[in-house]
Amino acid sequence: MTCSLRGILIHFNNRISEVAAACVMLGIGVQIIAAPVPTDYHALDMLLVYISGDMVAAGFVVGGAIRMAALIANGHWPKYGPWIRSIGALAGALLWSQMFLSLIVLPPEKLTSLNAPFCLVFTCVELLSVYRALAMRDHYGRGV
Repeated sequence: MTCSLRGILIHFNNRISEVAAACVMLGIGVQIIAAPVPTDYHALDMLLVYISGDMVAAGFVVGGAIRMAALIANGHWPKYGPWIRSIGALAGALLWSQMFLSLIVLPPEKLTSLNAPFCLVFTCVELLSVYRALAMRDHYGRGV
């Protein structure tokens, strides 16, 4: 992998959606660390019932970082890379679905975010990524 845009695109080839999801997870984690979750941000309501905001931030950062590492090393870990990718995508689907559910259960007067469709789409893309990672595990993550 070379550190040019062309090299990065060639390396990640059919995994660009997973890279984008990992970057978004890292970004959300950093944002929560920099500015704690306000009470009117309802996308994390279901998660915050069970764990603290700091743990949510740590989960996003660690999850995003592990996913990025798995995506970078995917071809070099033919046995474990696809499994790590699929576990990361499944964890991502769980997070996005919880955020989606947190937004759709709100009464209309409390709904201050337009993020529900994004969370639903990310959930679906993550579930497709689980399938792709497992379907390609014998092809070293390339070109099925």
